[in-house]
Amino acid sequence: MHSRFRASLTRSITLFLLCVLGAVSVQAQRANDAYQIEVFDISTPEMTLETSGGFIEIVGSNRSTVEVQIYARKGGRYITEGDLEEISLEVSQDGNSIRIIAESSSNGWNWGNSTNISYRVYAPTSSNVTMNTSGGSLDVRGITGTILGRTSGGSVDLSDITGTAEVRTSGGAMTFTDFKGELFGRTSGGSINVRRTKGSVDVRSSGGPITITESYGGPISARTSGGSITCELSRVKGDIDLDTSGGSITIDIPLQKGYELDLKGSRVDVDMVQFTGRSERNKMVGTIMSGGPLVRASTSGGTVRLRFDE
Repeated sequence: MHSRFRASLTRSITLFLLCVLGAVSVQAQRANDAYQIEVFDISTPEMTLETSGGFIEIVGSNRSTVEVQIYARKGGRYITEGDLEEISLEVSQDGNSIRIIAESSSNGWNWGNSTNISYRVYAPTSSNVTMNTSGGSLDVRGITGTILGRTSGGSVDLSDITGTAEVRTSGGAMTFTDFKGELFGRTSGGSINVRRTKGSVDVRSSGGPITITESYGGPISARTSGGSITCELSRVKGDIDLDTSGGSITIDIPLQKGYELDLKGSRVDVDMVQFTGRSERNKMVGTIMSGGPLVRASTSGGTVRLRFDE
């Protein structure tokens, strides 16, 4: 038995080392795939990144420099040298401001053998970022400044953010994790998932469900035309405003001192705790206990459920 255990342990260690070496190799390969790498000696940068057809990824860290890895992809492969004939690429610095702008001189970029440009940026945590792409995802981690972002054809993923973010996408899902501050998100074609936030949340979707869990604070505003809404808060410090035309609404919040309620749906299901006001099958307006933040929820296609955690 001991020999079998040692053999199994040896295989496990070998597999672990192979995975680690593989991960290192992947990271190295990514850097080797870069067409161009620029390094700026700035501790509090203002960055503007624009491209069509590629992703934008920003990683915050405890560094005093900005490293921008520029990736060029054509025909399914990375280009690491040679001229980008149909691309105009601007890389400039003015004081604390950095501009990386890629523009195409041809029509139909992102089709066939056209070239697209992507950015991976390693920057100080105290960075302010403005980014725009019409054909890729936006991914930002570990930033404590202001984030402004827009994409027409990709997803949005923000994590470990402290500050203010205003992001939009016309063609993808949105995910926000470990966010502290003011969050503003809009998507026309995907779901929204908000997890472990502390502060205000204002999100809209035209085509997917919205889920807000393990969060704290407020105000919370969420609207969708094509899915359900789930809102779970560990503490409520502002009003809650939820609206959907195509699904149910589920709210799970602590009882605290009480709330003002304005709930409408095909059916309204609420934990009745010291309620005063008007209650009907599809409507409830009134006060829980001594009152407090307003909880408003409205759906024309589902049930509104409100639960209180003691």
